Amino acid sequence: MLWLNAARNASVPGSVLASFIDWRQLPILSDAIQAGGWTWRGVAVWSKKFGRPTPGRFSNAAEYVVWGSNGPMAGREAYPPGVFECSPPANREHIAQKPIEVMRWVMQIVPEGSTVVDPFMGSGTTLRAAKDSGLKAIGIEVDERYCEIAAKRMDQEVLAL
Repeated sequence: MLWLNAARNASVPGSVLASFIDWRQLPILSDAIQAGGWTWRGVAVWSKKFGRPTPGRFSNAAEYVVWGSNGPMAGREAYPPGVFECSPPANREHIAQKPIEVMRWVMQIVPEGSTVVDPFMGSGTTLRAAKDSGLKAIGIEVDERYCEIAAKRMDQEVLAL
């Protein structure tokens, strides 16, 4: 929860926060976003089409995007659907890797001219989607091998300091 407050303090008014979560942690993340000082805006759904079948239960075929803003949001002329259907990537380079199409869907709510920060960048899908959407991006990752994968996806491009 402390990192959410630090992220809000480091962001400009109108910034957007979006975080993926599964159903088990959905209530905790929505509470944590609000406790971090963000304005909770809602939940969107990534439908993975097919999930692990479990006898007598619904399949786990979705992830949720809990999102909010740092105060009032800057308008953007986009109307992305609240549910987006896309199969997970077939050849993942990271255990939590999202399809590029899913991250481009999320980028539709990011104000134009923004810099996207992914503090858990993994293989860099968020950075790639931000760049493809005309946005700047900064990624943070503790595992060096994923930093190398992300740099390759970004064509070795880095922001000047």
